[in-house]
Amino acid sequence: MEHTPCSVQLRVALNRILPARLFWLATMLSILFWVGVGCRPSPTQGIGSIVGRVASENGTPISGARVRIKSQSPHVVTNENGEFRLPPPNTSAALTITAAHPDFFIGSTALDSWPPGPSTAGSDRLTIRLKKVPPVRDRGYTWVDPRPHEARSEQCGNCHAEIFEEWSRSAHASAATNLRFRNLYDGTNVRGESGHGWSLRGEHPHGQSVCWSCHVPSGDRLAFGNLDLPVGSTTEGQGVHCDFCHKIQCLQDGEIGLMHGRYAVQLLQPETGQVFFGPLDDVDRGDEVYSPLQSNSELCAICHEGVLFGVHVYRTYSEWLKSPARDRQQHCQDCHMQPTGLMTNMAPGMGGMDRDPHTLASHELRRGGRDERLRKTLEMTVSSQREQNAWRVDVSLLPRNVGHRLPTGYIDRQIVLDLLAYDEKGAVAPLIGGTKLSDVVGPPLSGRAGHLFARVLTDDENSSPAPFWRHTVMEVDQSLLPEQKWQATYRFPLTADHVQVTLSYRRFWKSVAVDKDWPDDTIVVHRRDLQFGTEHQQENSPVR
Repeated sequence: MEHTPCSVQLRVALNRILPARLFWLATMLSILFWVGVGCRPSPTQGIGSIVGRVASENGTPISGARVRIKSQSPHVVTNENGEFRLPPPNTSAALTITAAHPDFFIGSTALDSWPPGPSTAGSDRLTIRLKKVPPVRDRGYTWVDPRPHEARSEQCGNCHAEIFEEWSRSAHASAATNLRFRNLYDGTNVRGESGHGWSLRGEHPHGQSVCWSCHVPSGDRLAFGNLDLPVGSTTEGQGVHCDFCHKIQCLQDGEIGLMHGRYAVQLLQPETGQVFFGPLDDVDRGDEVYSPLQSNSELCAICHEGVLFGVHVYRTYSEWLKSPARDRQQHCQDCHMQPTGLMTNMAPGMGGMDRDPHTLASHELRRGGRDERLRKTLEMTVSSQREQNAWRVDVSLLPRNVGHRLPTGYIDRQIVLDLLAYDEKGAVAPLIGGTKLSDVVGPPLSGRAGHLFARVLTDDENSSPAPFWRHTVMEVDQSLLPEQKWQATYRFPLTADHVQVTLSYRRFWKSVAVDKDWPDDTIVVHRRDLQFGTEHQQENSPVR
């Protein structure tokens, strides 16, 4: 039976028992009764709420500050008068209320219990006063080394051991010491011998600081030319380390991508004490500042978006701007710093407190390795069918759950699709329809059936591939778009027995790797073996 509202039931009853002239009076009384019931606060509403205000040291109210019970969700935001109201806590135990604003150090106030007793009711203990972040940058500042050290208590790894271990496995930690980067920078090979292939310093010495600004952002010698890269034993040799990222206050004015790394940000290095900018808004040890930039793709763009020597070398950020991930408000950090779900305390035994593990970002950046991430984000489907005069092989690729093109990052990255068909005797069957790989991929892949997904540069001497620091006259872009399927068809003679389809990822061009004598680090993302002429087509698991 359909439920009749109580107000309707009461009106019908009154209509039956009251004279007509009293009906409207009774109706008005019933309306007032039910409105009063609806507006009456519940027994617990408003009782136990934590009410207060956030102000600067001189008493000026701070609007837009984030206030929460420490390590708990959700937070509230102060109004134009600096006032806040937190929902009633689910405990009567001691609490810490924190307040954060990007222009101030995070502050807090401690409550022994809630609601407060008669001795504290009406006091100003719920006014949280925040200290202004100093505007001064000390150019003589000594960077904090990330590595743990028994005699230097201030070093990051002493307290944040788990985060330090994650970061140590990241590309950020080896940004200054990565062998391939150094070989491209100074023209050496894997053994450190000079005069082997591409050399930015040798061909474009005035452009060295561009490399330093991202790979050695805490180096003190960025303005000077013809310098050797620092060794890993120095603080600047730690690459993109903790203190650099957490000293970034904001981006410099100007278009993203035209300034890079250290030059693209405003650093705050105090003359006294310390300051660290981070994504958590309740770390109240006195030197932390809440920074929403730390969770925003713009922070990554300082090194992952860049026009260098007129070439759009790094464009991951601009790719993200056009991606479905951006439409879903997913930032780079949501994938590349996704919490492991295992860490529960940033500084166990060193003043840290237990937290929801899903609020603590991973600093490994590529957890599980590049190969695992590629296999998760790049799907490959292969099928075959017989036509009148050939075996037809259809291949489709679909980048999923990725916020940029594939490949992305350094401009020389490549994804290579190649197909090899064999007859019953094991001889290679020729391609009779479809695209072939060009000579730019190098042996043994050049000439095979397949497709190259990459950005290929050609210089003014018609040399290809060419390094980005040379005068480039042409670029061919064949990278994969996120969430968009790519498809191709290949045909082989009916004498073919089976086909092997391989999708590989390569970080550098084959010709460059040979010049530098680098070991082969090709990643086989997917491999499929299809037997022609059978209903059951075997698909091997990805090579691991």
